[in-house]
Amino acid sequence: MNILRIKIYLFILISCSLVFPQIDLDTLIKEVQSGNTLKAFESLPELRKKYPDNPSFMFLDAMLDENHERAIKKYKKIYNLYEDSKYADDAIMKISEFYYTNGSYAKSSEWIKKINLYYSKSEHINRSLDIYLRTLILTGKKDTARMFAETFKKKYPNINLKEYLEVDSEKSTSNDVSYSDKESKGENKILKVVEEIKNKIIAPKHSKKDHFSIQIGAYGSYENAGKVRDELVELGFNTRIDIIHLSTKNKDLYAVREGYFRSKEYAKNTQKKIKSRSGYNSIVVDINKY
Repeated sequence: MNILRIKIYLFILISCSLVFPQIDLDTLIKEVQSGNTLKAFESLPELRKKYPDNPSFMFLDAMLDENHERAIKKYKKIYNLYEDSKYADDAIMKISEFYYTNGSYAKSSEWIKKINLYYSKSEHINRSLDIYLRTLILTGKKDTARMFAETFKKKYPNINLKEYLEVDSEKSTSNDVSYSDKESKGENKILKVVEEIKNKIIAPKHSKKDHFSIQIGAYGSYENAGKVRDELVELGFNTRIDIIHLSTKNKDLYAVREGYFRSKEYAKNTQKKIKSRSGYNSIVVDINKY
């Protein structure tokens, strides 16, 4: 009986040792967020010794770091190593907001879109969509912003995205093409692309770890990509079209892709099936990079 009591007591001690640090860290983080940093600064050296690899401590440490570049590296480390931790989405917001305020809208966009993809239940979802759509507009992608706004409206019906749904397409300065003609083409492009990507966005999220995909080809026109996609769908594949923006050339490519995989090795069997059924060669790409 005494042995059983000792075991129970030890279990309680261990449980408390795990819970109390998190409670203490959460309290300090809330204080820092409200502008009270003194206690957190004083506790930092001791906390660093006790919990150096605790993602909540790492987030607190990054918040208190006055060197912004170094703080961003810390936030990225939280996301890369502890994607399921309590403050992973907060870290993403910090990174994106840093790039946004510094005018690096493309980088801000790349980070902020992770909230919708991997943390759709985050308390930051409303602001993250706002920042993402704004970064698209600021980088000259008004049509793409409208496209995503339409898709987000279906996924998050309670979020007001009206201003993005009504955003104007860029007006043509050419004497050969009237604005109404260009706007009509823009509307058609939006409708096409929305149909192609809405399943990717609205469907249940894939794990961040499954970030490899089979790419059959990348095309300069939607029509060509659509033909290849349709052919593969008829053969039983769940092929999609992803938009790749080439910042160096300021143009978009339409990539025909299949599946989400944990590694290149996991994709090999599907690659073989695509080759045997369609004759298409393919490569495996990291969708976080392309």
